[in-house]
Amino acid sequence: MRRLLPALLALALLAAVVPAVAAASPAAGPQPPSCPLLGARKAVEHPLTLLRGTKVLVRDPYGGLLARNRLFFDFSVHEQGKRTPTGIAEVTWSLDGKVVRTDPKPPYEWKGLSSSDRNMPAGEHQITVSVVPASGGSAVSTTFAITATDCQPATAFVSIDESLGGGRHPVGGSQLNASSAFESSDGPTMTSVAFAGSGFATRLPRATRGLDAGTLAISNGGRTQRTYRLRVPRSGATLLRRGALQVTLHPGATRFLTVTGLPNAIRTISATLTGRGARGLFVKRPIAHNRCRYSTTAQIAGPQGKVTVSGGISTGLCSR
Repeated sequence: MRRLLPALLALALLAAVVPAVAAASPAAGPQPPSCPLLGARKAVEHPLTLLRGTKVLVRDPYGGLLARNRLFFDFSVHEQGKRTPTGIAEVTWSLDGKVVRTDPKPPYEWKGLSSSDRNMPAGEHQITVSVVPASGGSAVSTTFAITATDCQPATAFVSIDESLGGGRHPVGGSQLNASSAFESSDGPTMTSVAFAGSGFATRLPRATRGLDAGTLAISNGGRTQRTYRLRVPRSGATLLRRGALQVTLHPGATRFLTVTGLPNAIRTISATLTGRGARGLFVKRPIAHNRCRYSTTAQIAGPQGKVTVSGGISTGLCSR
């Protein structure tokens, strides 16, 4: 159970950091044809200044790109620096010029089913938010663009073994997963994945040379899957070389593991670092005020370009 906690924590925190991925419907449908490689965007807050200097922030959690495979969307308005707004009398939400909601009291939110053509049709939209000050006067408005798409974003999940391959656990168990489209077998083709992180460092101890270090599984998104054995080389840092396909560890670098030369039509990869060769591949790198916290990203590349997505944040790298 102790060894499961880092993965569970990482999944919970990933939901907060990457809303367009983590809140997705458990039954996302197939993608439209020729979807591009997408990454969830960071939230954007649009500022408004009301009468008498009241500061209001209109929050777009999706950064202008809403994947409709989510279960819900949720836009909100809050008063800067206040838990309970007092300077707002009313908020009106409009989609493409049509009023969809009026809030006379907090919480000031516009929610709906993401996949609903009535609530949020696929395509380009303009959302206008009008805020009436509690002190009187005219409403102040802001308008921002949003793209609602049935194409699903790329995603990643990384769990670094809490023991770092040492301590009381003689066998490591780190997991590094990436997919070109969340919950879909119809995503774009991937050509490479590069994992980066902070809060830890990678190394290749001499004692691991020549030992098995886990597996790499690659898939076209369906039932076809190929699995390869990872092995720490006698020299160098390439854990797998099979034709153009390579898995390389980069000791001491922020971009600590790369998977390159993927075959055609690959949409998911999963690297499992386990066994005697994985022991000691990761070491803790203390961070001020939180010695056990680490974060990860994955840069996913394909013929159409590349995106960087969060691999999760965890507090799992603590000594036991």
